[in-house]
Amino acid sequence: MLMLVAVLGLSMSATDVLKSNIDDQLMNHSAFYGLAATASIENSTTLCGKQLTKMADAIVNKNRWAIKMMDSSGMPKGGLYWGGTYWLGSRTQCDAMGILKNIAVSPVLGSVTTETVNDLPPFPVAYFAAYFKHDSEIQVITHLPDEFRITLGLCLPKSCEGPELAVLLQKYFDAKIFVHQNIYNATFQMQEVKKLVDDYSWLREFRTIIMGSIILGVVMMSLLGTIYDIKYYKSMTDPNHLHENVENKKKYDKKYHNIGLGFRILRCFSVYENNKIICSMKISNDSISVIHGLKFFSMILIILGHTVISIKGFYDNPVKIFYVSEEYNVQVLASLHFTVDTFFCISGYLLASSFFRTEYDESGTKKYGVLDRVGLFVAMFVKRFLRLTPSYMITVGLTSVIYAWRYRNSVFPLDERNDLMCSTYWWRNLLYINNLEPVNETCMTWSWYLGNDMQFFVITTFLLVLSTMYFKTAATLLTATLFGCVGYTIYLVYDLEFTPYLDEFFLNMATFYVNPRIRIGAYIVGVYSAYLVYYLKKELPLRKCVVRLLWIGALSMLVCILFGLRTRNVSLAYGALYLGVSRILWASAIAWALIACETQNGGIFTKILGFKYWYPFSRLTYVAYLLNPLVIFLLVSYSDAAYQMEVPNLLFMAPGMTLLSFLAAYVFTLLIESPTIALNKIFFDYLKSARRRPQITSRSARKNEGFESDENAKVPDEIVSKN
Repeated sequence: MLMLVAVLGLSMSATDVLKSNIDDQLMNHSAFYGLAATASIENSTTLCGKQLTKMADAIVNKNRWAIKMMDSSGMPKGGLYWGGTYWLGSRTQCDAMGILKNIAVSPVLGSVTTETVNDLPPFPVAYFAAYFKHDSEIQVITHLPDEFRITLGLCLPKSCEGPELAVLLQKYFDAKIFVHQNIYNATFQMQEVKKLVDDYSWLREFRTIIMGSIILGVVMMSLLGTIYDIKYYKSMTDPNHLHENVENKKKYDKKYHNIGLGFRILRCFSVYENNKIICSMKISNDSISVIHGLKFFSMILIILGHTVISIKGFYDNPVKIFYVSEEYNVQVLASLHFTVDTFFCISGYLLASSFFRTEYDESGTKKYGVLDRVGLFVAMFVKRFLRLTPSYMITVGLTSVIYAWRYRNSVFPLDERNDLMCSTYWWRNLLYINNLEPVNETCMTWSWYLGNDMQFFVITTFLLVLSTMYFKTAATLLTATLFGCVGYTIYLVYDLEFTPYLDEFFLNMATFYVNPRIRIGAYIVGVYSAYLVYYLKKELPLRKCVVRLLWIGALSMLVCILFGLRTRNVSLAYGALYLGVSRILWASAIAWALIACETQNGGIFTKILGFKYWYPFSRLTYVAYLLNPLVIFLLVSYSDAAYQMEVPNLLFMAPGMTLLSFLAAYVFTLLIESPTIALNKIFFDYLKSARRRPQITSRSARKNEGFESDENAKVPDEIVSKN
């Protein structure tokens, strides 16, 4: 009997020692267990503390439900040297903890494991994200936002709240028993613990209600407009449905020309009609076919660039971006920002080309007086503003709502708080001055382009209008602006001793990327090229061999610019020269393509860029630019794991992002942008008709005189979107 008691005592003592060793090992290596054990040591009396204590005991006793919770939580891993600060575990695995469900491999094999009630935690669980900073010197400094912030995923009792967990974790880290703190010689400072349980409070916010109402209204208008268009308008206006006798023809004409304003507005929302407009393979006679191909291919490259940049905050090895930046394939990705200058050049070309075609007479001399010119300037600005702003501001609202939703539900910390910035600074976007403000106070950081483009439009339009009266003065000011752009860029490089590398661009986005005084040069090059085509009357007096040499020179220039900074060992003078002229030279190469194709010297490039199947995609590029960073953000923020910066991964990911961005752009254009264009057409037709209409106040007199109310004017059959 005594022998049995002694054996049992030794066994219990050995078990206690084993449990003590397990406890020590877990305390040293698992922040998840360290949090639970700290709650036990602190004798926490809250429901959360009691459940954490129970969880800590269950882990030591190897209860399956507790081990599964620990397995769902994040653990330190290698890679901190290159910025591996995501210790996430698996949120999906944690969410599945409360579900008694066997996982079937196949009908033959049945379930992988047999789940029982004992596998379920004795309390509801939730996934938490803990954010804290470290000060280890081992991590490479890249100057990316919050690069020393570690994100730890934790599967914990749902009763816990962030502040209580933050205090317990900080006490655990302050004890300096966590092995990785000692290995990395670091201290950890808690910032926030967030419970990722969607309480749908964002649905009750004012911005969500407003955006939901707008979207619901647009959908209802589209439904009614489509029904009206197909069931009434088409049958009423189709001559094939009418008999050939004169009486029916008169009835047809009367119905056709007496459509009320309300019905014309309703038809603007017809999905049937707008789809035909978007997918049409026809363009107006004054449209430039090759621009459609240029816009489409440039947008693909921009989406690829945004795929690289927009997910930089989701990389688990961001240092690799800079480590491989000198490789040829990565150099192309690093230089994709030049494609934005393609759009600047195209915008300048389209503006000037349209202006020269409509506002210059054959001799190029002035046609109107000062007041007429002021009116023209105002009219051009108002048209541009009304054309771009509705889609833009709806995107601002959607961005604010989507970021508010993802902030509450994504494990990833958001480097861009568009939910806050768009709610506070949306008016800057409305006024197109957002590019003049600090980047960290910007709503939709990618919208800097729209601010620049609108400002360039205003400046250039003013000079174009001025040129109809004082041509030399306008030309001198435009040329001075171009040279000033180059000179100012070179001055900034020397003044700030800036080296044009990828990491430096991240650090100086506002100065060397967003700055309109640096980017306007490409726009002006587009204006010059349009004037040259107008002046030459679309005839280029050059030999074919010279044209070929110019094509070779333009393509070579693009290649040289793409790989001009492959090596980091460049002098300050070279960097200043490169930054000063690279965007101008890029735009000049694009301008040559436009000039050559417009003067029938494009050859195969005209066939490729002017291919009619690019037209529908080209009409979507404006909205695709607005939406693609939002689409990318939505997709990557859903992930359970951080992304690896690998070129093959990006090349596989980019086509999917491109496809989904254009699909979203198609739906948005169908429901919002195309109706906006049609409504603008009705509005400006009304203004023109009002100016031409004689002052006849009597309704019967108007009828007798044969004047038709503007409200009965016919809706144009096709409105082509020129982005």
